[in-house]
Amino acid sequence: SEVESLCFDLPMTAESDLTELAPPASQWWDVQKLSESDNFVAICKPAGMFVITDQRGLWEESPTNFIHVTHRRFPMPSSNEPRQRGICHRLDSHTSGVQIFGKYWEGFKHFTAQNSAHKMQKEYIALVCGRVGGEHGPHNGLIDVPLKKWQDFNRREFGSVICTTDGLPAVTKYKVLRHIHVPAKGVLAFWGKDRWFSLVQMRILTGRTHQIRVHMGFIGHPLVGDIKYNAKLLEEDYAIVPRIFLHCLRMEFEDMDGSTFVASSDLASDLQVGLTRLLEMSDDVGPDATDASGEVPVASLGFPGLAVLLKRCKPLQGLYDDAIGAASDEKSLPVLTEVPRPIVQRCNHCKEMDISKCTAFRRGRRVSLSWCLETCEASRGSDVEAVSAQSSSGGGQAAASWGRGALWVPTSLQTEASNQEEVDLSQDATAEDLRGWGTEGAEWAWAHDGVRQNGWLRMCSGGGLASRWGTGRWHLLEAVSPPLLCVTFHDVEHVLRLDEPGRGPPGCELVAKRRLSSEKSLLQDVGSPAYQSALDPELPLVAQQGDGRVPEL
Repeated sequence: SEVESLCFDLPMTAESDLTELAPPASQWWDVQKLSESDNFVAICKPAGMFVITDQRGLWEESPTNFIHVTHRRFPMPSSNEPRQRGICHRLDSHTSGVQIFGKYWEGFKHFTAQNSAHKMQKEYIALVCGRVGGEHGPHNGLIDVPLKKWQDFNRREFGSVICTTDGLPAVTKYKVLRHIHVPAKGVLAFWGKDRWFSLVQMRILTGRTHQIRVHMGFIGHPLVGDIKYNAKLLEEDYAIVPRIFLHCLRMEFEDMDGSTFVASSDLASDLQVGLTRLLEMSDDVGPDATDASGEVPVASLGFPGLAVLLKRCKPLQGLYDDAIGAASDEKSLPVLTEVPRPIVQRCNHCKEMDISKCTAFRRGRRVSLSWCLETCEASRGSDVEAVSAQSSSGGGQAAASWGRGALWVPTSLQTEASNQEEVDLSQDATAEDLRGWGTEGAEWAWAHDGVRQNGWLRMCSGGGLASRWGTGRWHLLEAVSPPLLCVTFHDVEHVLRLDEPGRGPPGCELVAKRRLSSEKSLLQDVGSPAYQSALDPELPLVAQQGDGRVPEL
């Protein structure tokens, strides 16, 4: 099959050749020329410089504008070309590595044609969380998961989500170079437990927004230092790396004269420092971790380069790796038993059901994994046993180890998911269900400022809640009399207290408000100061800070 062919036949640069043609990296804040031909120039972009191809991005004179800085440092014929100024592709602002400039407009068009035909060999290196492939492997695979670019200008949220209906094809091939085990001790004791990391080489066949970051998160191994797709581990990651650990190592394509244009960049110096420090703290460094005397710490060796750092770390010893597998009889290799089971979920974007799958392919002694996302219709009839999972909403649920549930969900899609919570709204709650609240009925108006109505709530039998903003839940906090009413929608819990009789029209006031994506429910926080505050009628109300009052409908 085509997938199997990509798994085994799509070439990737050998480890020994990854940085063979790269000039030494001695700094990480300025641009550096890597290679040049009659038609193209390869520049190493440092992290922190942005690449934007609208008119402002092309011409803004800023020290963080990569296009401007490059043309100042290295004059080229495309400096005043009005459409692209020579820039052929874009890296994210916090990603470093190879960027190609065309010297002429014809060079840009040639590069675009090569890229569209998937004839471009673009390879990256990343440090990811976890032990990819485990101890025995397989330590290589293919990720075929379509991506939909996400732009929410109101919330300033940008990235990519996975979607089989509206997403564009995106394919990433990966190969694990090293596993690194770091104990939680010393300055890293705050981790609470040891951590595994994997240094991974990747080749991308497409160039979707945040493709590597989303794809590695999809298989359960997000990039170290990724503020968007691995936010929950950001504090732990920043103890070992200064930024997202992603670098474009190498690009290779056919030049306009038929020759092969190769641009290679050694690992950025700031990432070399981070990797060196990680190896110093690791218990998996090889025999070359120190000099001949064994007394010089690794951290004092400066910027040794990726090739040297790889030698300092133990190579993989998996059963399916080339060196081990080649020495084993094909029949003696064990059958894979740890391939994750498929997961059926609903897409937050298109609302259709899809299935996340992992398949193992074997060719002789070699084994490779294929990860994909398909519509349930496309998977119908295949011999898979899937497990169902709730659509990820971004809050209030246990984190999934891989698949859709392990990925970032934009705020507006979280809101839609919360609005679509399946609750029974067929019957209003009775006065007996609502205790002291039932004397005024099950339906109430909502006034954000305590005066002017801008919404409504309706409590239903069984704890279901209908509101202007979608469905949710309600429950009573009966530690006081009359009980407090907790209503939850949009993943936000509002705790309401009935007004004292005689204060005017029947109503209530907001005494606590919690975002359940980052805070416990008040019911799970019994005994805390916030809990006691909600029970004490003498303490100030949240509503007095302008958050709301709910008069009777």
